[in-house]
Amino acid sequence: MERSWNFKLSARWLTALLSCWLALGCSPRQPVTSGHTYSTVIPVALADWKPGTNTAGQKGFVVDLAVPQLSDAVINSGGVAVYYMFEGSDRYEPLPLVFNGVIYHAYHSKGKLSLRMFSATGGDLGDRPPPEVTGFKAKVVIF
Repeated sequence: MERSWNFKLSARWLTALLSCWLALGCSPRQPVTSGHTYSTVIPVALADWKPGTNTAGQKGFVVDLAVPQLSDAVINSGGVAVYYMFEGSDRYEPLPLVFNGVIYHAYHSKGKLSLRMFSATGGDLGDRPPPEVTGFKAKVVIF
């Protein structure tokens, strides 16, 4: 008699858990696996950096790059990852990145990638970009 009571209790718990799982929309889902669709390495010369100001009023440097692969589809449901390689380095670093007191980051919009650098301490960067961006490369991965 006790054995059937335990079975009924277990069956009730299993039914309750299954009902909650289905009611909460926890059905099995297939992962989205589109992979990356485009990647490139863009060299950025020291002369390409132009003075710019961020929303906090800090003076730094920006460069806008035309990337026609940044389509509406990428903006609405894809993604963009940007990595920097500095002069004398043999590896790419993911953004955002703080290096030698400078924060490096990027924004993207349709057809355009904007690379930006500003002081990580809240001040201005000065009249010219830091020397480590002399032989600078940006790797762009679109997925």
